[in-house]
This record gives sequence, C-alpha cells and structure tokens, in this order.
Amino acid sequence: MATRPPKALLERAVKATQLYCGSTGARARDQEKLYTRMDRAITAVANKAGVSGQSAWDQIQAEAKRRGCIVPLPGHHI
Repeated sequence: MATRPPKALLERAVKATQLYCGSTGARARDQEKLYTRMDRAITAVANKAGVSGQSAWDQIQAEAKRRGCIVPLPGHHI
C-alpha cells in the first residue's frame, strides 16, 4: 500500500516543475539546475509514496500544467 507523502514535499515538487516549465528562455546552465531540482523533488515524492517514478512524474507534471508555469527570476529562483 502506498503511503501519502507530506504536502510540503508535493508542493516543492510541483513548484520546481512549474519553474522548469517557465525556464524556456533561460540559459542552458540555469535550465539544467532547475531540471535537477525538479528531478530530485519528484524522485523524493515517488520514494516516499512508494509509487513508480513515472507515475509520480505524470501526476506532478499534470498538476504543474494545471497551475501554470512560473518564469524563474535571476537571484530569486536560480
């Protein structure tokens, strides 16, 4: 039986995904940082919930898409 991950962990993963989604115009190095942050957060959710990484990825991506992308600000998010 899968356990429910903490809400803060889910929110961190969704926000990281929103930031990566909004980084299309950023430098490649900044995009890589945001991707790594997103990947770690989603992996943590998957491990805590006991679900596959792909399942967690799909659900978090859908929620981030529903909420919309966030354009990362230099010095604040990157």
